[in-house]
Amino acid sequence: MEVQIADRTAEVELIEKNGNGIRLSVDGKAYDLDMVMTDRGICSVLCDGRSYDMEVERREGGKNFTVNSRFASYEVSIVDAQARYLRNRRRDDTRQDNDLCAPMPGKVVRIDVAEGDWFYDAVVYAYQNELMDGVGGNRFAPNSETTRAQLVTILYRLEGQPAVSGDLPFTDVEAGIWYTDAILWAAQNNIVNGVSDTEFAPGDDLTRQQLVTILYRYAKAKGCDVSASADLSGYPDADQVQDYAQPAMAWAVAENIIQGMEDGTLKPAGNASRAQIATILMRFCEGVAQ
Repeated sequence: MEVQIADRTAEVELIEKNGNGIRLSVDGKAYDLDMVMTDRGICSVLCDGRSYDMEVERREGGKNFTVNSRFASYEVSIVDAQARYLRNRRRDDTRQDNDLCAPMPGKVVRIDVAEGDWFYDAVVYAYQNELMDGVGGNRFAPNSETTRAQLVTILYRLEGQPAVSGDLPFTDVEAGIWYTDAILWAAQNNIVNGVSDTEFAPGDDLTRQQLVTILYRYAKAKGCDVSASADLSGYPDADQVQDYAQPAMAWAVAENIIQGMEDGTLKPAGNASRAQIATILMRFCEGVAQ
């Protein structure tokens, strides 16, 4: 395919893709890359021992992009419409001791997660199934918080990133941002309502009750059975679950998606960590979504 980068046109050919490992040629010269798109919208590329982080913004039409690196910005257009391989990512990463490995010869991505951690299996699952990526520097940051935009992007990715069109319903979601299509998709499918009629608050930290509510609505949109409902009265902070989240929280507890904190509370207003997100996604995918 032909790719136009600013005023240069290059012939790019995908030779092989295996997990995050990509072998391609540019004007006849072969390159081996290890490429990961994080849930923050940053594309992390390793090539010839050097690492590059780039923000990729898709523009109208789906074939035109703005690529922002640390020092420069480039306008990129795909001339050949057949270049869609990045949307068919394979789920065949392998696990090796405490390393999460992309199957590219000689490339091992070490994550700050140790075997024996309560969230270890969930992080491995989320990483191998390409639901969540690292945060840069070969770290997963399990205790870091997750934003509302990040969760919606994860679910959009899980759904296969379907094409979307139409007007954005929220004034605080700009066109062409890494999460734009995901939020538009979620709004059109009644998965999110926003924090008000006009605002989504994409950068706000996600609370646990927001998490289960969005997941509950996603399950409904997929046609899953969401009739299960648990009695929350056994949790000492059940009265802190807001009205909008009550059905979702009762469903999540009934489906064993939410099991409560170590102190026996639900902590509905607490922020959801990346480790918690990975765990809840694994339980959802292996249980409800099967």
